[in-house]
Amino acid sequence: MTSWYRTGTISVTNGSTTVTGSGTDFISGTAAGEGLLGPDGKIYEIVAVVSGVALTISPAYLGANASAQAYAIIPTQSYIRDLANQAAALVNDYAATNSNAFLLTVADKTPPVDTDKVAIRDVVTGTGRWLTFTDLKAFLKSYFDSVATTLTNKTLTAPAITSPTGIVKADVGLSNVDNTADSAKPVSTAQATANSSVLTAAAADATAKAAGAVADAAVSATVVQLAYGLAAAVDLAALAQRRIDDVSAYKTQTGTCTVTQSASNEFTRTYASVAVTLPRAYLNANYQVVVECDSAAPFLGAEGQIQVQSRATNGFVLAITGSATSASLRWKTIFPTAQ
Repeated sequence: MTSWYRTGTISVTNGSTTVTGSGTDFISGTAAGEGLLGPDGKIYEIVAVVSGVALTISPAYLGANASAQAYAIIPTQSYIRDLANQAAALVNDYAATNSNAFLLTVADKTPPVDTDKVAIRDVVTGTGRWLTFTDLKAFLKSYFDSVATTLTNKTLTAPAITSPTGIVKADVGLSNVDNTADSAKPVSTAQATANSSVLTAAAADATAKAAGAVADAAVSATVVQLAYGLAAAVDLAALAQRRIDDVSAYKTQTGTCTVTQSASNEFTRTYASVAVTLPRAYLNANYQVVVECDSAAPFLGAEGQIQVQSRATNGFVLAITGSATSASLRWKTIFPTAQ
């Protein structure tokens, strides 16, 4: 029985139907229709032997790219071929011992048909008999079945292996091969180093961007603080101006009033007066009052003297000493120490 062919190594590419050998002799070691157990643990049909170092498989390779890998060729058709070779050798052996062993055919044709016969002679007893090709094929089938049973119930059905077959990876010298999903396969040391470099660079970039974002946030916060400070300064300036305006208005207050009297002559004298209320009260009565008469009846001057009486924090009284029946007065307070 032909052994599984494992000479040399192979290289495969994901998605490609080409298998490239190194140190192989595929021409003598395999044939189309046999099986290739690839590095990914899957079995592929050999559809063509291109050269001693090249095969074409089906389907296209499903595993990851791999170079210089162990493999095995499953000779699914080699048993029939081996038996045919052994039958030919048997005929030759009989022909060498007895020239009467020959192939009879109804006509000279290739290949023979079932009715064609082979003469077989027992070299021990000297007896012989005829075998048709039907008998020969039955013999080969019986032999093939017996060979299959010697594989410990691992049945081969060309060109594939039936499932379950009982064949394990150790049967073909691939004990260390695992049918691992591509996403779960480990990477090489070189690839791991490259991945680590990429991750390190990405982390450094992320750190730099984060630092930039923090700096931008700090600048933004400073700008916001400056804006709030400027707004507060403007508010304080406005408040101070209002305070200045208030103090100025508080120091000097102005107003007008009218004084009237009904009876006043050289014999009867009444001092007409009017109470004035300050718009804003002072803290004390230490203020001055300046008064002017804008008009008087019957004539300007008839108002006589204008007196400031009953000065208080919230107002005072203006009185006239003349005989005028009415006088229009304009007053102004001055409080230098007002705050």
